[in-house]
Amino acid sequence: MVDKKVPINDRVVFVTPLYYTYLKLDKRFTSYGDKAQKIATNGAVGKIDNTEVVVAPTDYFPEGVNYIIIYKTALLSPLKLSEYLQHENPPGLSGWLCEGRIYFDAFVLKNKKDGIFVSVNSSYVADEAVTDE
Repeated sequence: MVDKKVPINDRVVFVTPLYYTYLKLDKRFTSYGDKAQKIATNGAVGKIDNTEVVVAPTDYFPEGVNYIIIYKTALLSPLKLSEYLQHENPPGLSGWLCEGRIYFDAFVLKNKKDGIFVSVNSSYVADEAVTDE
């Protein structure tokens, strides 16, 4: 991403729990990383090279993906309120109860596509190459 001139600030990396475990086991990171002391004391990662680390459930990722790094302005993720209901004095409550349903999507602009990087497990890529032939 640096070679593509994507700014270092405002990046976030979403990692699978398994990849997060590998990251914490890597002595090069735990001994020399930005948060080496915190990892040694309580296991928190926080940031790597000024990039926020977020551990997300494995089922949030496509199969074979280890992590996704996103430059925050490269991804447009609109939210839309699709349904909104108000209830006056529902049972058990005094006043108004508001319920809503929100849906969202994600888009990558063509001129900002270099702001997203996906790491895919090499054995998964090799398996896919064999099954596609």
